[in-house]
Amino acid sequence: MPSASKITCFLFNIVLLILSGCNSNPAQNDDATNTGNTSQPVNPADTITKGGILSEKQAKQLIELRAIETLALLSQNNMAGLVRFVHPDKGLRFSPYSYVQPDTDLKFNPRQIAQLAQDKTMYHWGSYDGSGDPIELTYNDYRKKFVTGKDYLSQSDSIGFNRIIGTGNSLNNRTEIYPNALIVEFYQAGKHPDYGGMDWGSLALVFEKYQSEWLLVAVIHNSWTS
Repeated sequence: MPSASKITCFLFNIVLLILSGCNSNPAQNDDATNTGNTSQPVNPADTITKGGILSEKQAKQLIELRAIETLALLSQNNMAGLVRFVHPDKGLRFSPYSYVQPDTDLKFNPRQIAQLAQDKTMYHWGSYDGSGDPIELTYNDYRKKFVTGKDYLSQSDSIGFNRIIGTGNSLNNRTEIYPNALIVEFYQAGKHPDYGGMDWGSLALVFEKYQSEWLLVAVIHNSWTS
């Protein structure tokens, strides 16, 4: 479990983001991440080439605050607020499992994202792993199961920056689908003693560079599947 100091620091960062969000634009948030670690400054131009330039420490420096604020908006179901962080051309894709399927995983443009919290449409999100039954849910029901099924905002045990943490019995192809992305994985370890740790879960937020800032292109859920 994370120490009390780590949790306090995590929540303090969130508070800072919320307080500053009303008076800053997304580009300013990138500047804030760059000042978070002066020992190894990152030139925003030296970003990602097939995942091979930035170390995990550098990726954290660039994207940590943006990722936490994005997760906060998702957790609050503030989709109208989330829009400013969504890629204007690529939109936002939701993948219920770690094996991303670009041809079938649902993708929404920014205009649709802004309305998702009020959208009552029953969408087909893919198929449940194991049973193969269709995932037929409204966005709000999908969110409860595949986005905020665990409290990743305040109870993540670890956070990976361009590093896969949760590994189960499903293939993980996110780096193949998003080779030029910064991917932040919020991971919560299994807690129930009867499940032998298999009740873990994680949520990966995928950001790609658009002009001078990193914008959200995907939300990937991951967990042990049967």
